[in-house]
Amino acid sequence: MQPRRPRHSDPARVRDLAVAALRAGVCLRFTYSGRARLAEVHAVGLSTAGREDMSTWQIAGDSESGRIPGWRTFCLDECFDVELSDVPSLAPRPDFKPGDGFARIDAQV
Repeated sequence: MQPRRPRHSDPARVRDLAVAALRAGVCLRFTYSGRARLAEVHAVGLSTAGREDMSTWQIAGDSESGRIPGWRTFCLDECFDVELSDVPSLAPRPDFKPGDGFARIDAQV
């Protein structure tokens, strides 16, 4: 029997890895809503809704909308299996709006 996955991930660890990906210029690989994602991190911080989030440009993987690539905001406490990839990030994307949707920025491109 497989161990039960915790309801939420460790948001502090996810934040650290998201910031590390941003600083290293690589994409972040993770699972969100049961779907594998590969994304360029653009900003990490506290959203205006009071959630610890990251703003990303998702370049590969799956999404509920089926539209890849595209802008996505991910709640850090709902990201699992998070790791740095070896895929270079092209952040910042031309239509990135610094600070958009954030009350506090911990790191951004």
